[in-house]
Amino acid sequence: MAEFKRKNLFQLTWPLFLFALLSLGTTLADAILISQYSEDLNAAVSVANQILGVAYDLSALFSVGTVVLVAQRLGRNETEQAERIATLGIVANTLFSVLIAIAVVAAGPTLIGWVNTPAEVVSDALIYINVIAFAMAFNGFMVAAGAVLRSYGHTIEILVLGILANVLYLFLEYALIFGAFGFPELGVWGAALSTLIVRVSGVVLLIFVLRWRLKFSWSLRFDLHRTWRGALRIFRLSFPSVGDNIAYNSYQLIMLSFIAAIGKDAVNTRSWVLNITAFLAMLSLVISQGNEVLIGYDRGAGDNQKARKRGLYTAISTSIVVMLLAGLAYFFSDALMGLFMREENAWILSTAREVFLIGIILAPLGVITTILFNALKAVGDVNWPAGLSLAGTWVIGLPTAYLLVVRMELGLPGLWYTMLITELFKASVMFIRWQRMRWIQYHVMDDATPQSIETAE
Repeated sequence: MAEFKRKNLFQLTWPLFLFALLSLGTTLADAILISQYSEDLNAAVSVANQILGVAYDLSALFSVGTVVLVAQRLGRNETEQAERIATLGIVANTLFSVLIAIAVVAAGPTLIGWVNTPAEVVSDALIYINVIAFAMAFNGFMVAAGAVLRSYGHTIEILVLGILANVLYLFLEYALIFGAFGFPELGVWGAALSTLIVRVSGVVLLIFVLRWRLKFSWSLRFDLHRTWRGALRIFRLSFPSVGDNIAYNSYQLIMLSFIAAIGKDAVNTRSWVLNITAFLAMLSLVISQGNEVLIGYDRGAGDNQKARKRGLYTAISTSIVVMLLAGLAYFFSDALMGLFMREENAWILSTAREVFLIGIILAPLGVITTILFNALKAVGDVNWPAGLSLAGTWVIGLPTAYLLVVRMELGLPGLWYTMLITELFKASVMFIRWQRMRWIQYHVMDDATPQSIETAE
């Protein structure tokens, strides 16, 4: 096992930030390429990706708990135990992702019809879903392995792998969609196959990196009771937060059905605005990932006050930066939307301006929710925050969306007002939960204290 050395927030997050920035640029280029090929294809991929969002969340199920347990073990300098947890998490996540892939293929046609997919894009959406489902097992390995690298502080390796993956993806996507460089013109098949090829390549590279940088032995103790208990502990830490993501993406499927009923322009506008504002979500996610690891170290070392102050400072400072960036997005909204449209559409431009304006308040609230939710997860407080987040989504968000989008016919702006109200609730409860420090009572390592996570609140 390689020697473990701690890093600070900047050392952890600058490679993650560049990786996420590169991924965001690739996502934008992806949307532009697909939209320029065909707006029908963009609508099909947008619908398919929203449906696949639930599967993607599930494919990360065991990675969340793995990060928490590995970080806290490393905070106590227990490197051998950390490696065993990491190996178990990767194996469990990969096997579970195979089951997800089977379920996606079986449920795809039903879900395509359920979200009111426009008839002209149904066939392409179904093709895309089936191919990406096959790639889901490889995604499960990549997510878990990436989480392990992040726990050990090896974020530069994540950046390097990300550069290789994104360059290969854009090359393959352009070549296979448009038939460039001697490749056949495959349209939707090209969009999907480029993802599959990159996922397979990513697994091969990650196996090499884990062996090279972390000296992974890939050995598991084949003690059924201990292995099951370890997997169950990872699952219990992971499920509340992953379950919240699944519930949120399921909620977004319902929202998509509301918007799809308006028409293809509404679907594309929602897709393009989300692609643009993904930078703001990416920034908060990257910082929260680095912050989560450091708080895990603090908690593992028993320094609770340092963990509390770190979480609060990170949430507030990041939210201020994101609010300023959201203002810039509003100011340049017409130019940003013009990147995607093949010809000017006044309805799309005016609708986008309105939702970007709402985003100036929405974005910083989302930052506070994300950073403090992940901070609570890092200290083992997973059930209550996930429950409160679910309440915000379904008890507040769903009826509000129905009222504003369907009954009052506010369209996309109504959806953004719904998100604003929901995030205000979530950010408030996460802030209160973090400051009250009830999380001190939670212990995720079975030998840390007689009270384990199984018996905690």
